[in-house]
Amino acid sequence: MATVIEPTIGRVVLFHPAEDDAQLADQYRGQSFAAIICDVHDSCLLNLIVFAKNGYPHARVNVPLLQGDGVADERVAYAHWMPYQLGQAARTEAAERLMRS
Repeated sequence: MATVIEPTIGRVVLFHPAEDDAQLADQYRGQSFAAIICDVHDSCLLNLIVFAKNGYPHARVNVPLLQGDGVADERVAYAHWMPYQLGQAARTEAAERLMRS
């Protein structure tokens, strides 16, 4: 089972813009943008402040957060956790399982 992290305000995620995002898509070129969670609607829907390559902030609302086995649709905007965050969460889950057994 894939690791699921509960999103909270202030955490950092990576953001992929939609193809038609006039402010960010031209800067995308296959690299993610840093984003901070500003609001959590539920575990898979966020409001973000996204930082362009020049550091300029852009608000994005109702951004899906890919969790678990979610599959990205490169045509639409989405956010996801950094590999480091997923690794830390997996190690924590494994340690908790070991302590319970």
